[in-house]
Amino acid sequence: METKLEKFEASKNIDVDVLINKEKDPVAYMVVSDYKAGKSKAELMNKFGVSKRYINNTFKKYDISFRPAGQIPIDEATTAKIIEKYKAGETENQISIELEVDDSTISKILKKAGVETKNAKFKKARENMDNEYLDKKFYTKEVEPLTYDNQFITESYLSSLSKEEREPIAEHVFNYFREHGFPYPNYEEKELRNDWDNLLRIDSSRAIKGNVLNGNFTCGLYLFKHFSHNFYQAKRKDKDHSYVEAFNNDQLLMKCIRNRMGITYKEIFNITPAMIKQGLRNSYCCSSCSIFNPTIAKYIYDTYAPADGIVYDYSIGFGQRALGALSSGNHLTYIGCDPEEKCVENLKTMADFLGRSDKIHIEQIGSETFCPKKYEGKVDLAFSSPPYFNLEYYSDSENQAYAKGFDYFINVYWKKTMDNIDKLLKSGGRFVLNITEDLHRNMKASIESKGYVLETTLEIQLSKNTNYKTKENKTEPVYVYKKG
Repeated sequence: METKLEKFEASKNIDVDVLINKEKDPVAYMVVSDYKAGKSKAELMNKFGVSKRYINNTFKKYDISFRPAGQIPIDEATTAKIIEKYKAGETENQISIELEVDDSTISKILKKAGVETKNAKFKKARENMDNEYLDKKFYTKEVEPLTYDNQFITESYLSSLSKEEREPIAEHVFNYFREHGFPYPNYEEKELRNDWDNLLRIDSSRAIKGNVLNGNFTCGLYLFKHFSHNFYQAKRKDKDHSYVEAFNNDQLLMKCIRNRMGITYKEIFNITPAMIKQGLRNSYCCSSCSIFNPTIAKYIYDTYAPADGIVYDYSIGFGQRALGALSSGNHLTYIGCDPEEKCVENLKTMADFLGRSDKIHIEQIGSETFCPKKYEGKVDLAFSSPPYFNLEYYSDSENQAYAKGFDYFINVYWKKTMDNIDKLLKSGGRFVLNITEDLHRNMKASIESKGYVLETTLEIQLSKNTNYKTKENKTEPVYVYKKG
């Protein structure tokens, strides 16, 4: 049988130009080329700003074998640094990015040096049901498996049982969630501070290659999910269920649980709060609204806003663009509006947690009305991803822009929004719009009527990045205009 190393050596002989279309999948082309040249996964993550999941999925898509852990030579000085940094409190992932060494290699070095890692401690605690240790939350409760009969409900445990033996466990899991309610993410302060630090430190220029913006960064997502629980109450279409609606439906929740436990699906997963949310979406029990990546938002603000400038978000949503603005090295003042009370309240709470309340001015009001006198002619950049008419459904409120039909959306809501933006924006300021091509065709008349000139169009590579019919990447445009 071919060893992992032999499979990897065979992969080194592939012709990347033949295997991958450089124009259609440029990021995958660069990642595979550099990996073939000997770069580690950590180096690829650092260089291209992609996640490990993206790399693994790319290798799987193009049938490329992984380099076996420990095959990259590590000198004694680097080994000593790894051990020193880990003992000083840095995580394996942080060390991996900083020293450009695969985290699997780091784990092997620590094990060889006799250093017990948090991951090893956690596994031992799970095996021994050491709840006192587990309650210290070395791992977020989001990914901690539920228990049944004094046993963690893991993939390996479920695999040892027949489908019939899993049925009472499915009933137990169902009853657990009915008792505890929807598993909203609630992270520890340490986790949130670390997420914020990562967003502050990241070089946002890593988010773009050519004109393509990479949405695989995770910085800021803990903060967004922790403070914006109303995200789980929104949905993509009126006829679909939101996460919470699907969870509260007994039939759909049980369908999800049985799917994740491998009773009705070919794969088996650890049964965790995070996996139940993922399962609700992946088993088509609910829809999920789009997430604007905070690192991409930071790139927009770093690139198109001046130092100490004022930026306006005309549809603040769940706060991801606010995170990008507040983490920008340009020290920006962020103003914005949204008709949803929860969006405004959640963002104020998050800004207070981050110690940035003095850098925001937000109001619960629609952009067709928002136009504070004090900011007229003072805004440097107006940037948002406004409602895609009725593609995403946030609430039943009549204040929502889509509530009165498409004609109202284009000819009243959007026209008045542009009138107000024009009053707020400085001459020479930038107007940036993330919207679908179809909606842009209907919205651009109001933009061009103000004399705005389209400077460039960027493309966001969506996280679900493959069109299975054409095999091309799915992207969404970001239009960058300049006010004359």
